[in-house]
Amino acid sequence: SSRFGPGAFQQPFQCSCVPGPSTVDPCRPARHLFGAQRPRRVRQMPLYEEKFLNPFAIRFSQARIRPTFQDGRVVQESMAEVEAVQWPMENSSEYDVMLRAPFSPISILRWRPKMREQDGTSITNEDGSNILGDACWFTVDNRRLYCLQAAAARHWPRRAACVVHVMRTPPTLRGTPRKFRTTDSGCSVNISRRDDPVPRAIWCWAQATQCGSSGAAPQAGQSAVDGVAADQAKEDPDDLTDVPSDLLRLSANLAALAPLPQQTAPLSVGPSRATPSQSSKAPTQAQLAAAWQLRAKQELMQQQQEQAMIRQWYLQQQLTLRHQQMLRQQQVFRQQSQYHQHNAFEDWAAGWGGSGLGGGASGGGGSRHFGGAAPGACSGAHGSA
Repeated sequence: SSRFGPGAFQQPFQCSCVPGPSTVDPCRPARHLFGAQRPRRVRQMPLYEEKFLNPFAIRFSQARIRPTFQDGRVVQESMAEVEAVQWPMENSSEYDVMLRAPFSPISILRWRPKMREQDGTSITNEDGSNILGDACWFTVDNRRLYCLQAAAARHWPRRAACVVHVMRTPPTLRGTPRKFRTTDSGCSVNISRRDDPVPRAIWCWAQATQCGSSGAAPQAGQSAVDGVAADQAKEDPDDLTDVPSDLLRLSANLAALAPLPQQTAPLSVGPSRATPSQSSKAPTQAQLAAAWQLRAKQELMQQQQEQAMIRQWYLQQQLTLRHQQMLRQQQVFRQQSQYHQHNAFEDWAAGWGGSGLGGGASGGGGSRHFGGAAPGACSGAHGSA
């Protein structure tokens, strides 16, 4: 009102956008006059659907995983917390057990990976184009997938299923494409840290369950293998089994099933996988789990100590920088004080010297005048005398 005056825009007028006479308030933005606002740029998150899928039908997107999660939890401890319960859906006999995990469901998508050498370099054709592998179900949650596969291996040859988030479109995150670095189409994964010269273990569910060995029952083992192959062949997410909305109610009262006796060690230690003839000499699962847990805790403590040393060094650098800034400020203050003192001394010396010279000149003039008058007076006195 101070700009346009009271009642400046209170006259009714006809607007082409709004039928009938309307009144414009100067304090209210007239969006209908200037059009709609430009829509904000919202990052589109990938849509997903909850489905059931056998964890053995999912591939790893990386060739290596760390033994700890980002929050410091040990992967082996989370794997031990995964439980298997009876299949809750009575109208479906596709699976035998359902896996209940302490973490959120993994995200999967249908992907054709690049074929790579053992050193990670891409394999190309003669024209320079990359050679792509077969389309399979992949996940970027590799550590959680390892926990699910290891839990399903404990119940082999039962057909296991877990809840997954099926993404229709690949995620648009910046670091997601770099995770597809598998060198064997995601069939196995190395468990090690980046600076380890040799992986501490290699996980492969086919070797852990030994599908083709004669140790398992032929019919049950073949039925489990056929179930995995059937899930791998499902290309459309609509072909997967839907998760019911009342899954929590159906599985709330189901007790955890005991694992079946293991015939082989689930982990192969070292860069090469153990053969069935060497499985009797390999350490047991409990020994491997205890050793791996101890090693992971030691590395976590070492990492925490390194982070504490880095923080201490950073604080020391900050203190040194502040001390240097204080020294520079003190030096500037001393220089300014000396400059002001020098200027004050020069002003004082100039004022004192000017007054001294003026007094001396007048005194000299007075003495010269007195000296000039004295001879006249003396001469006049002498002449009178």
